[in-house]
Amino acid sequence: MRNSIIVARHGVNELRNQIIGVFKHPDNLYEMVIDWDSEKDKIDLINITCFGAIQETFGYPCILGEFKLFPDNKNINEMLDNPFEWDAFMKQFS
Repeated sequence: MRNSIIVARHGVNELRNQIIGVFKHPDNLYEMVIDWDSEKDKIDLINITCFGAIQETFGYPCILGEFKLFPDNKNINEMLDNPFEWDAFMKQFS
């Protein structure tokens, strides 16, 4: 059991390296952005549920919510290294 938890934790940490931004739905649900097609203004989203399921959404229109990329091409791991930067980033959402 302990090995499974270590493997899962490692997998989540690897996934976090690919998260490039945050998307906020109108109902205040936040999802993590893993890709952005700037030409079509669509994003690919990922959400890890409280039960550990990974939900992916591909080609979601940015216009249906509020989308922000992390500054300086950072990923979420780099953003979380500085809690003040993370706080300032999240305060940008209305």
